[in-house]
Amino acid sequence: MEDPTQSRRSQPNRGGFLSRPGPDLGHREIIELPCRPEIADV
Repeated sequence: MEDPTQSRRSQPNRGGFLSRPGPDLGHREIIELPCRPEIADV
């Protein structure tokens, strides 16, 4: 159960969305990051 927690901390500079609570949300945010150039620029 600690695996998903480390995964979120592994890529915090991805966009900061991983910091949000909920592993399910993190996966969705990662997919939207590359989809939106604005977030990727950040």
